[in-house]
Order: sequence, then structure tokens, then C-alpha cells
Amino acid sequence: MRYIIFAISALTLTAFVFSCSPAGEDDGQEPTLAGESIPVPNIEGETVEVNLEFTDSWKVTGTEGDWFYVTPLSGAAGNATLHIHIESANPEHIERESSFTVAFGEETVRYMVIQDVTPGIDVTSDAMIGITGGEYTFSLKGNVKYEAVPAEDWIVINSVEYDSTLLDDGITYSKYMTSRINMTVEPNDGNVRESAISLNGVDGVTNAVVELTQMGELEADYGSQFLRRSVAIRFTATWCGNCPRMNQGIMAAVENDPRHVLPLTMHVWESDGGLNYDQGDDYADYFYIDGLPSGFMNNYTEIGGTLPPAIVQELVNNLADEAVEKLPSNTMVAGTARLEDGNVVVDLSIASKEAGEYLVSVFILEDGIVYEQSGGSSDYVHNNVARAEMTQMWGDPVSLQADGLLEKSFSAPVPQSVLDPDNLHILVMMNRKGTFTGDVTYAGYYDYGYVIDNAVSIPINGFAVFEYE
Repeated sequence: MRYIIFAISALTLTAFVFSCSPAGEDDGQEPTLAGESIPVPNIEGETVEVNLEFTDSWKVTGTEGDWFYVTPLSGAAGNATLHIHIESANPEHIERESSFTVAFGEETVRYMVIQDVTPGIDVTSDAMIGITGGEYTFSLKGNVKYEAVPAEDWIVINSVEYDSTLLDDGITYSKYMTSRINMTVEPNDGNVRESAISLNGVDGVTNAVVELTQMGELEADYGSQFLRRSVAIRFTATWCGNCPRMNQGIMAAVENDPRHVLPLTMHVWESDGGLNYDQGDDYADYFYIDGLPSGFMNNYTEIGGTLPPAIVQELVNNLADEAVEKLPSNTMVAGTARLEDGNVVVDLSIASKEAGEYLVSVFILEDGIVYEQSGGSSDYVHNNVARAEMTQMWGDPVSLQADGLLEKSFSAPVPQSVLDPDNLHILVMMNRKGTFTGDVTYAGYYDYGYVIDNAVSIPINGFAVFEYE
């Protein structure tokens, strides 16, 4: 069994490494001890010795976490050796943090125990590039630096940047970094094309691949049935205890049928945490909302606020199926979205089978906002949160032609309320005046004056293409 020995003075809380592993096992990479933090290796069964000096009798008064334990638990004043026994390895790519406290005299000291990582590079999405190419940045996370090697010569890697953050001890920088691949991509004058970027870890062991797709020339197939997407609009607030139940049902419906259901969340009525969407109150008034949660599908069907999550899921999926069958789309939208000089820029191509008057509505939505939620948790994750509209309420008017293709562009500053621009995506809805009445169980059909004919979600710094049923 390997022992790693540290020494700490409980008076000064200054630490020194006295020795590492026995001869032949030292790889020269052991972290040094800083302040009240104790780094431990990612090895099950390892034991770390910590030498301390106390001015009074002492006692271990608390241990957080179940992956290590400390012995002995008490002792007299003077020098003391504590053993930190590691009971399990850390499978994560980010450090595992825990602590134990020691009381001596009238003082209590908390020692952070930080376990090393499992090497890895996390690629959680694909790179989506617009047809015009240009400068592009792709972000990912991991704990191993790498060389980025593109598979095609129409991709040039300019640089890779790394950023790290402090762990909970406020001293140690995490090995888990955000990295940004800065690249230049040539314009695409053909069809959609695909490639990849190999991430070759500098450790010689860890590798990953970023799949890359670049948008090409768009041509609509007017003889095929356009993919008919429906939008589930949810009105909510952080103080609303029942609101997470509706969200649970809607997101289950999205997971069950992501091709046909898109979510939109509007925080209204002074929702906390910077989540409130001011324009949302106008929409709430338009729908005559008198309580939360409230939900609507395609602007003509109400989702009951008291329905259990399982019924909400069934209702949303059934309404989406009904729209495909009985209310096929006349319009279809593709396009790109990017961040450019502090602005959100959206370029759209709108295809239409028949001529007509429509309203194109473009929303900026943000994901991954962590804030407490009544009926949820203190670290509830809010997704699909409306931050701004790039168009007027209900959308900007457009005149569409039979078998036509209309190009539209929009630009707006990144909203000040946005916490992380990389977590944005764009929701585009094609509205038309009218209403619809169907026969789905639990659905209440009402004439609110508008019907969502189709919609599309576009990732920031990405694109969406024409799709068909």
C-alpha cells in the first residue's frame, strides 16, 4: 500500500510534502498541499498520511462523503498523524471534493479532501457550421489538453484555448477545463457536408472526436410533406410550487418525440433569479391566464395546470400527432444562428407550398440556468427560457409565394439577462391568423386568433435544415 505524507501546522495552516511514493512508483506528478486542502490520488485502497500539530487535545468532529474515512478520530496536544483511507476511485472527469473537521481547544478547522480525476474529454454535441463558413469557435470540457486535427482541408485549426475555475477550497484550480477550438471554415457552395476533428490527448492515451456538419445550399421538396413541429408554451414562475409538474410532463413529451415537439418557457409575474420575461406578461394577458402553471399548444389548445405529469405528456404528444394528421404545415423553416460582435444573428430560409400571409416569430432562448424553484430544488435547472424576441409580438409579417423560398435575416444584441451565450438557441415559429378545433382527450380548444403552422429550433453557432415527415 502506498503512503503519501503531508505535514500541517494547525497554528499556521501551512503545509509541506515530506515524502511521496516508494522508489520506483514516484511519477513526479503528486500535487502539493495548499492551506487546508489535501489532494489524494484516484486509487481505491490508497492511504494518505497527514502530519499535523495541535496546541490542544483534538477530535475529528465530522466527515462529509462516503468515499473516504479518517483515523484516528482523536488525540492529545502536539504532533499527530492522520490517515485518510480512500475507499473508492473517482469515475468522474472532475475532482471529487469532500471534507472533514477537527476541533481542538475552542477552534474548529475544516480540511478539504480533493480526489484526482479520471482522464477524459467530454464532447456532448456536434459542431454545426453555417454555409458561409468563416471564423468559428467550438467549446467542450475535459481534463486533458489535446491537439485538434481536422479530417478535411476545408477546416483550419487556428488555436485551442483553455480556462479553469477554482474548486470549493478557493485555492486549487480544477483540472476540469473549458476548452475552445478556434477554427476557420471555408464557405460551402455545394450540399451539406460532414467531417470530423480528432482530439489527440497530450497524455498519449485520451482521445475524442468532434463531428462537424456544414450547411449547404437549400432546396425545398414541395412534393413531400413538411415535417410538422408543434410548440408547447409554458407560463411559469420560480415561486410556483406546482409549475415543475407541468414542466416534467412537457419535457417527457419532448423526449418521447423530439422531432415534433418544441418547448418554450416564459417566466412571468415577477419570477425571481433574473428569469422573468417582461414581454411574457403581455402574452399571459392575451391568453387570459389567471393562475400558474398554464400551458398552450400551437396557440389553440390549453394544457391544464392541474394535470399530472403523465397526463401532460400524453396530451402534448397526442396534440402533436393530431397536428401532423389534421393540420399539416404549409411552411417550413431552415437557417443558421451565430454570435457576432455581441449580437445574435439569424439567417432564415422559409419555404411555402401555397401562397399566404404569415408572421415569423423569432425567440432567443437560454438553457442551463440554475436557480431555486418552489416545488423543485435549490439547484433547479431552467431550460428553454425566453430571453428576448427578435421580432414584434406574434412575429413580423411576411408574404409567401406558392412553391416559394423567402430569405429573412434578423440581428439583435445578446440580451443583458443572458448568463451564458453558449447556452442559447433560437426558436422560430410561423404563425398565421385563424384557429383549429380537434378532439384530443383532456384538450381544451379555444380561438386565440393565431395558429402555429410550423416551427424550428436552431442551436447558437449552428443551423437547421429542411426536414420532412
